[in-house]
Amino acid sequence: MAWTDDRTDGQVLTADQWDAVINEIKAIRSRIISLSAQSSIQPVTNPATLNIAETTTNKINYIYGEFPEAAAILQWAVHMPADWDGGNITPTFCWTTVVAGAAGKTVKWVLKAIRFANDAALDTVPAAGTDATDTTLAEEDYHEIAGSAFTPSGTGNFIVFDLTRDYANDDLDGIARLISIRIMYNVT
Repeated sequence: MAWTDDRTDGQVLTADQWDAVINEIKAIRSRIISLSAQSSIQPVTNPATLNIAETTTNKINYIYGEFPEAAAILQWAVHMPADWDGGNITPTFCWTTVVAGAAGKTVKWVLKAIRFANDAALDTVPAAGTDATDTTLAEEDYHEIAGSAFTPSGTGNFIVFDLTRDYANDDLDGIARLISIRIMYNVT
């Protein structure tokens, strides 16, 4: 919302105008980090496979985590930036598929996260998280779907992110390819 010179002091804003102002303030206070597939950790138990793909015509290459219709996990161990306010984070899942006839089929991503401070036990279940279900537009198309904001469980700025595909609750018959996760966070 751009303020104009013709407004007057004491002007009453509508609910929509207030929402626009609030969204502008949030945008000023938000930053993004990217969790790319190539920077992930393949856990010992049920790892998602990392692969590289190249598009047919223009030879665009990308690394992805392969999430079949089976248990598969990728993890990221990240020190959050010092300006993170310690509150909510909002993930956006960036993915594709090469399953023929996939248009209209859904993929459900589940992201959990846990924070660790000095002397925290690492063998702790990440309790907080979110999920997002996206509908396939077309095979080999880039897709984005945002999850809901959530606050990672625990304390500290060191976070382990844990990503799975809830294949039991989506209907894509085949492999979903996770390219990256964009994490939006607010600053202090």
